[in-house]
Amino acid sequence: ADKTIGGQNIVRCMTWTNSGDFMLTGDMQGVIKYWNPQMRLQKEIEAHSSPVRGVSFSPSDLKFVSASDDVSIKIWDFETARDEMVLRGHGFDVKAVEWHPSKSLILSGSRDNLCKLWNPRSGKELCSIGGHKNTVSVV
Repeated sequence: ADKTIGGQNIVRCMTWTNSGDFMLTGDMQGVIKYWNPQMRLQKEIEAHSSPVRGVSFSPSDLKFVSASDDVSIKIWDFETARDEMVLRGHGFDVKAVEWHPSKSLILSGSRDNLCKLWNPRSGKELCSIGGHKNTVSVV
């Protein structure tokens, strides 16, 4: 496996743990990679079937969320690298995702021109925010 950040796969998103101990990258192949602060590859997971467009950590760093062009949002256990839940509700590619910095809330944005607010414990969509004329690519 390629041990460089970019390597042969284009990185589409990245984020640091809140503690600053690890960085995650998501690439065009749907792979999420774990990096230590010295930029050494620690782990990689085949996370999605399409490009990963967003990754974000929970306030505790125990979990993270990913968004993809495969129309899914996944909640992961950071230590085991296992997906625990799939959030579905967007009609097109999910281009952005953020975990609230202190609450149990996830916000996503999609090519369906919608933002959605999610409860990461239940996986339920709390509300949908429309009115955007184009793809929501940043939240």
